[in-house]
Amino acid sequence: METIILDCDGVLLNWRETFKNWLIQHQFLSGSHLWNEDDYDIYPYLSEPFNTPEFALKLSLLFNESFILGKLPPMPGAVDAIKKLHSSGFILKVVSSFTDVYESMKIRENNLLSVFGPVFQEFISLPLFGDKSDYLSKQDKNSYFVEDSLVNRNCAIKVGFNPARCYIIPHAYNRSSHPETDVMRLSWNNIVKDILGE
Repeated sequence: METIILDCDGVLLNWRETFKNWLIQHQFLSGSHLWNEDDYDIYPYLSEPFNTPEFALKLSLLFNESFILGKLPPMPGAVDAIKKLHSSGFILKVVSSFTDVYESMKIRENNLLSVFGPVFQEFISLPLFGDKSDYLSKQDKNSYFVEDSLVNRNCAIKVGFNPARCYIIPHAYNRSSHPETDVMRLSWNNIVKDILGE
């Protein structure tokens, strides 16, 4: 059986939109400071005096260690895609760089379970912005890899993954900051078709 390694935020679950709403609710973002969809970094859009990279990192950590992390909705097309891939016999693994706090890891696992069901064979949690290279270097290099970060995609290729099996879920931020034309930015529907050869 072949393996598909999946990122979580921006691939399986809609972290960004939920985080944005949380920031608005707590008045860190206001009408004149709404997060530009083309930007991955949030700190330029935070209300003063909170608009620093250091404070943005603290806000991300607070959010990722909160109960709200257990309520993230799925990305468009992700539920049907994962259901189809699982029923086709693929081994599904999740690796996510969001926290290494045990309680938060369990909240995320429960979120994935409630949204997708018991379909994932493995769940690996790394510290926020943690490098996935070490984990990926120990995996079958013939695996598929689905990400929203071109940095992580390039890590997979560097450790031996086939670029043709490394997909990027398209977002405004990964297109504007990394405009490479040879990257397969595909919707979930098209990723499934490509993997299954449909």
